Amino acid sequence: MKLSIGHRLGLSFVLLVLISAGVVGGLFYTKTVDLLVKHALDDIADQVKSAALMLQTVININDEDVLYLANTESVQGLLRTRNGKQNAALKKIKYRRWQKKLEQIFATHLKRNSSYLSIRFIDEQGQELVHVRNKDKKIIYYSGDSLQNKSNRVYVREALKLPSGVIYVSEINLNREFGQVVKPYQEVKRSATPVYDERNNKLAGLVVITIEIGQKLRAIQKQLGQKTGSQFYITNDQGGYLIHENADKTYSFDRGEHYQIQQDIPQLAKLYLPTNHQSQSILMPSISNENKLINFTKVSFDAAHPKRFIAVVLAQNYSSIVAQQAEVLNDVSFWAFVLILISAVVGVLLSIHVTGPIKKMTRAVNDFTHHQPIANSLPVEKTDEVGVLARSFEAMIKQVNKSQKDLSDLNNNLEQQVQERTRSLKLNEEHQRTVLESIADAIITIDENSEITGFNMSAEKIFYYKAEEVIGKNISILLPENKRQSHDDYMESKSIFHSRIINQIRDLEGQRKDGSLFSLELKVTPMISENEKGYVGVLRDITERKRIDKMKSEFISTVSHELRTPLTSMHGAIELIKSVASDELSEQVKKLLQVADNNSQRLLLLINDILDVQKIESEQMFFDFHCIEVLPFVQKSLDDNIGYGEEYGVKFLLSSSDAKICILADKNRLMQVMANLLSNAAKFADKDSVVDIAVSRSSEGFVKISVKNNGTEIPDAFRHKVFEKFTQLDSSDTRSKGGTGLGLSIAQVIIKKHKGNIDFISKDGVTVFYFELPECVC
Repeated sequence: MKLSIGHRLGLSFVLLVLISAGVVGGLFYTKTVDLLVKHALDDIADQVKSAALMLQTVININDEDVLYLANTESVQGLLRTRNGKQNAALKKIKYRRWQKKLEQIFATHLKRNSSYLSIRFIDEQGQELVHVRNKDKKIIYYSGDSLQNKSNRVYVREALKLPSGVIYVSEINLNREFGQVVKPYQEVKRSATPVYDERNNKLAGLVVITIEIGQKLRAIQKQLGQKTGSQFYITNDQGGYLIHENADKTYSFDRGEHYQIQQDIPQLAKLYLPTNHQSQSILMPSISNENKLINFTKVSFDAAHPKRFIAVVLAQNYSSIVAQQAEVLNDVSFWAFVLILISAVVGVLLSIHVTGPIKKMTRAVNDFTHHQPIANSLPVEKTDEVGVLARSFEAMIKQVNKSQKDLSDLNNNLEQQVQERTRSLKLNEEHQRTVLESIADAIITIDENSEITGFNMSAEKIFYYKAEEVIGKNISILLPENKRQSHDDYMESKSIFHSRIINQIRDLEGQRKDGSLFSLELKVTPMISENEKGYVGVLRDITERKRIDKMKSEFISTVSHELRTPLTSMHGAIELIKSVASDELSEQVKKLLQVADNNSQRLLLLINDILDVQKIESEQMFFDFHCIEVLPFVQKSLDDNIGYGEEYGVKFLLSSSDAKICILADKNRLMQVMANLLSNAAKFADKDSVVDIAVSRSSEGFVKISVKNNGTEIPDAFRHKVFEKFTQLDSSDTRSKGGTGLGLSIAQVIIKKHKGNIDFISKDGVTVFYFELPECVC
């Protein structure tokens, strides 16, 4: 007999419920104990995992501190002084000064972290050089005979074998001083890292932090050992107890006794063997020979020695695990049976309710498949999945009808659209070709194999090649022969995508078809698409510009030197007249001589500035950098330029701390910058005012020198022009004070060559010019 889908669905649902009830009922009783044990194992595993994570955090939390201390400047300073060749008395003073600095750094870390017991710096022979201890919240500094030799300790020997930046974590044990266990007992671990002399990269010693770890271990024990019927242990990789409910068994290896977990739980003995690589193991009651579940987990804590570990062991009584859940078993079974019966009844009713709309859908699909009108209305009013399916099917029918109509219309218009698109593409291609050919600059495109793919008309004019002569050839044919191989190697390395030449304008030499060489300017841009990768180069012949620049430089040099000689003679003659015949001259003649003297000095200053500008543009301004002390340098610049202050009726005042500050600079060039800033400040300051010069540390690693005056304010509209060449404030008062308009431009270049920064602030009648230079140790 053929059954309908409704009958089959109802019958299947009833059979499924009955079978499920029987299977679930049978399996429930047989698998309950296994599920309870699994739950207990998961619970124990979670507890052990939590303990392992907390333990690993406790052990490795101090790694950043020991690395930081090992890399402090004071450590290297102590090594430089200790190994340096200098006067013994001076060496002793400097050594003690570095030692005190390191002691203060160690003391700061001890105060900040109450769990730190001591921090030491030990040399490569195991001798303590610096030892600072936190004893009962009191910082103690050890020196002389109080400094111990620790070469016999394992953590010293092992740490000295490591490369720089690697940390050795010691065993957890009882603290020892002078070979004896400290009482009351201090449970400690040590983090140590080697120190290498930065001058020769040789091993020089190590930094060690001793951390009191007992309280944190007790906290872990308290958190995980509270459950009834459970025992929690922590051991070292030899099985010695670090945590045990019996305090007499903890750290017995440091107290002359030998209690080990292998003695209490022999089944764990093989897990402590060096050849055993299991990181975790679970012992069931049948294995442990006891009525216990035991979880054993290894916690690795030393990245340099991955075989070292600390073991976390958690044991729980098996009987208590089963007993905790057995009372619930009968209740769960009863209610499961009741729910199964209810589910069977509801399932039959639902199957009857669902199949009605499905039958309607079946008839509608059959009609649509045979291209017949749908006789029955679809159950679109339903809000369940059948209703969604009906509405989707109805929408699909409408969409199919619409798509058929659209497809017919599209077929009619497709040919016309293709023709229009083809014509548009041709016009666009012709337009692009016309634009490229009309550009005055040469445009050359190459693929990733350096083969030329594009060569416009301007490129033909510059290189004397026709496009068809170079298309498909290597771009190196446009370079001088001695540059071609290096260019090919560079392109093959694919470094161009990360090079400084991408999107940058640079000058280089090209070679024409006739073999002649010429100067050109080039900008390269990457050209990347889905199917290919290449580059676009825009070139310009700059031969004429180079020739003009050379003529300009030669002209400036010649004129400047030709003018300097007669001006120097004129200035000397004027000074001679003023000194020899001053009393015989009338006041009018004296004024004329002073005007001539002032103008000759201004011309000499202008010539010197022009020569400096020429040196800058030709990259012939050289620098001799040394580490110089700032305050004496600034004071000398004030002394050398005091004449400006006297001339304009202002005073120079230096304000700074007494701290010794040094910068890396060319003293003579920097003196030129100071002279410019001081002269400008004097010129534009109010008469009888004070020009303040300040020295301070600014951002990290930089020293700031500022010159402040009260007087003429720089307008906002003029700010962007201040450091341009031949730039001055456009006022009669300003021009009457003299100047070439080149000083600040030259000063800016000098400061940038020092890898520094120069700027100014002008507001409310106060102007401050300042520059910042890198600090150095002198």
